[in-house]
Amino acid sequence: MKKILLSSIISVCFSVIVNAQASVKWYNRGVRQAATENYEASIRSFSKAIQLDEYFYQAWFNRGLAYSKLGNYRQSIADYTKAIQFNLSFAKAYVNRGADRNELGDITGAIQDYTRALELDSNYIMAWFNRGSSKFQSGDWKGADADYSKVLQLDPSHSAARKAKDAVRLRMKDHAATSE
Repeated sequence: MKKILLSSIISVCFSVIVNAQASVKWYNRGVRQAATENYEASIRSFSKAIQLDEYFYQAWFNRGLAYSKLGNYRQSIADYTKAIQFNLSFAKAYVNRGADRNELGDITGAIQDYTRALELDSNYIMAWFNRGSSKFQSGDWKGADADYSKVLQLDPSHSAARKAKDAVRLRMKDHAATSE
């Protein structure tokens, strides 16, 4: 009886290892395909990796990137959500999901995702910049100004943040002049 149980345990462990190795091979293939902008093929490869290891959060994330590159934001958001489900501290997945939510007009959801990414990594420049852009879109110019200021504090040479900050200041000045 002990031999049968031990044999079963070894068999299961071996199966898990083989699946993990195969999953990594499919994942690496997907990464190479995405690097050559062959997003449809990379989606198939990442899907195979996920089929072999449903907890492979990097495969979920990278498949989300590929869907995003193809403009399929609803599917990319679903994949980023799965990546987050398997790694709650994956700040990059929150930022990418926020960007795609913004693409679909869900500015509130985008700001929430950027904020969560910043809770995980307060020096994440892209999260500060993107949240500032979403706040600008929502009409929260003071919030946008503060976020762009943080970007410039972290990276004084960030030209896009400097331009965005100038645009916010101009908008605030115009708004103040028309409301007088």
